[in-house]
Amino acid sequence: MKAVGMWGSVKALARGYEYIMGVVIFMPVTVVEWFPFISEFQTRLLFNQAFSLGLQIQHILAGGKKQK
Repeated sequence: MKAVGMWGSVKALARGYEYIMGVVIFMPVTVVEWFPFISEFQTRLLFNQAFSLGLQIQHILAGGKKQK
């Protein structure tokens, strides 16, 4: 490509492809992150076991006393 003199065009095409793919991949993620329920869903998904056992994080963070 360098010998033919098209190397600059190939680099520009590759750079444009990278920009377009970046937008295609990250724009939906960005739009979805603006919705408030996504954060709640993420928390529920990550801590599903704790929620299903009925644990309450407020009690843990408050440093509640242990019962004997």
